Amino acid sequence: MTSTSSAHSSIRIEAFSSHFSNQDDAAWKTEFVRAFSGVPDDVRRDPYRVGLIPAETWSNFIRMPLPFTREFWVAFGEGGRPIARLGANLSPTLTGFGYLGFFEVDVAHREAKTIARQLLSTALQWLKDRGAMRAFGPLTYNTWFPYRFRAFDENEAPSPMFSWEPVNPPEYVSLWQEFGFQEAERYHSQGLENLRGFAEQTEPAYQAALKRGYTFRPWNAAAILEDEVPLLHKFSLDGFRPNFLFEPIPLESFRQLYVPLAKKANLSLANFVVDPQGVEQGFFFCFQDQNYMVMKTATVASAARGLGLSNAMAHIHAVNALKMGCDKFVTALVRSGAQSESYAKKTPLLWKHEYILLQHSL
Repeated sequence: MTSTSSAHSSIRIEAFSSHFSNQDDAAWKTEFVRAFSGVPDDVRRDPYRVGLIPAETWSNFIRMPLPFTREFWVAFGEGGRPIARLGANLSPTLTGFGYLGFFEVDVAHREAKTIARQLLSTALQWLKDRGAMRAFGPLTYNTWFPYRFRAFDENEAPSPMFSWEPVNPPEYVSLWQEFGFQEAERYHSQGLENLRGFAEQTEPAYQAALKRGYTFRPWNAAAILEDEVPLLHKFSLDGFRPNFLFEPIPLESFRQLYVPLAKKANLSLANFVVDPQGVEQGFFFCFQDQNYMVMKTATVASAARGLGLSNAMAHIHAVNALKMGCDKFVTALVRSGAQSESYAKKTPLLWKHEYILLQHSL
């Protein structure tokens, strides 16, 4: 444990390493993890509480046996109340890269800017001392975990917030940028109307896939742990490898991360595409949220790309979503400039949410 404080402030920052030995103070570690995990629920205010991850899940993230060096900090205010937090880790595969995640701060606190600067400065120095030359954030461990800030535009029209997207107070972005962080990548989600028209546009791809002998099967929710997760892991590693800051994730970590989410989700809009030999060649995960069909994750094996199979699966989901009462759809969490932007080219736009990943040189 390390602790720092300022002579001109009542703020105290404590640090915790995930590699403490069994001889370290177990009671203190338990209390630190409890305080760290509870910060979001304590400091977030409406409307930015949408989709808050439970403290238990944050606690599990901290305790995960992951193959990299990491450190966590909590800032305590008056009366020992946790008011901010930050985590940092080195990339195990990308030399010289470090990540800052888990960020939260009580923006209503009179010293919010000072607290954020102290946490960011401490974490960046920690990364630099361990050989990092560039830091990216907000990014919890790697891009399999929560990352990116929602970048709010004060002139944008009102639109719904969703639990599956980054949700944060607008001040978070300015706090990082004022510290010197700059844009590394930009992403977006788009709300689009006329789901029925989208179903009609994608039907030719579906019919072409059928003629080639491809079939489609839903995910088996009852056996998702045993049967489906290994397939999802395999296709995700293959399909997302070109993505910015991609790092492989062990199957067991993938299982711990996604199975709890999958068990809570309605999987009726999730399918595998199967080739004529009966072998799965990719998947598309969609789900219903409000009156939207949300197009979340899709990937097809490299050997089967270029055949319109993603569009074929999207068609099935659109048809089923229409039956469920959806009349609009979302292309979710798309990297700006990515090929999947094409889904929105011929469909009227209802709203657009932008997200930003930041970077800092060390």
